[in-house]
Amino acid sequence: MLDHAPNLKIVAHLAGSVAWLVTQDVYDRGVKVIGANDNQFAESVAEGAVAYMLVAERRIKEIIKAMDKDRADAWNSVMATHGLLDKTVGIVSFGAIAEHLVKMLQPFRCRIKVYSRTITDEKLKKYNLERASLEEIFSTCDIVSLHTAWNKHTENMINEDLLKLLKKGAVLINTARGKIIDEPALIRELKTKRFSAALDVYWQEPLPSDSELYDLDNVLLMPHRGGPTPDRYAYISSELIDEVYNYLESGAPLKNEITRERALSMTLR
Repeated sequence: MLDHAPNLKIVAHLAGSVAWLVTQDVYDRGVKVIGANDNQFAESVAEGAVAYMLVAERRIKEIIKAMDKDRADAWNSVMATHGLLDKTVGIVSFGAIAEHLVKMLQPFRCRIKVYSRTITDEKLKKYNLERASLEEIFSTCDIVSLHTAWNKHTENMINEDLLKLLKKGAVLINTARGKIIDEPALIRELKTKRFSAALDVYWQEPLPSDSELYDLDNVLLMPHRGGPTPDRYAYISSELIDEVYNYLESGAPLKNEITRERALSMTLR
C-alpha cells in the first residue's frame, strides 16, 4: 500500500491503538500518525470506567433485577450497597485513559494508588497519587481498575495469585483488554463470591454463549461498550480533521501524534 501512496503524509486513526494498523515502514518513510486515543477516546472510556464503578458499588444490576421480578422484595431489600465516595482505588498502568480517570475521581475524594513503570513523580504529585506495587493494589484497594495495553508482555499479567489477594467486597473493573487477565482463574475466584467485577472486555469477543461468566451473579458483563459512546464520534472526527488540515496547510504541531515508540507499546488490537 505504501508503494502505491508515495505522497502519503499522514495517517489519522479515529480510535485508540494503532499497533495493528501501522508498520515500521510507515515511520521509516516519514509518514505522521495521529489518533483519537489521548483526548476524546480516552476521556470517554474513563467516563465508562466511572460508570461501571458506580453500577457495581451500588449493585444497580441486582436491584433492577429485583424490581423487575418482585417490586415488594426490592423495596424491602436489605441488600448492602456501597458508594464511590472516599474509596481506595487502584489503577493498573497509567496512560491516557487512566489520567482522565484520576481527574474524574477527584470529586469523590478517592485515595488513589497507581502501578506504573512510566508515571513520573510530577504526575503523582499533580493528582495526589500514591505509587504502589501490583500486590499492594490488589490486597488493599476497594476498587481495582485495569488500563494495561495487551501485548506479549502483558498477556495473563493479572494472574490467579493477584486475584486471590482481592479483599472481601472489592470490585475489579476491566475496560482494557480481556487477555491481560487469566480468565479461567478469574472465573474460579469470582465463584468464591469474595469480590465482584465489571467486565467490558474478554479473551474471546463476542463472549461465547457457554461462558461461565454468564452464570455468575457477582459480575456485570458489558459487550465492549466502555467508549467512546456514539455521540462522541462527531467530536472525534472533527478534532482530527482540523488537525490534519492545520498540519498540511501551515505545519501546525500535531497534538494527537503517535510516535513510533508509542505505537509499539499499544494494544495489538
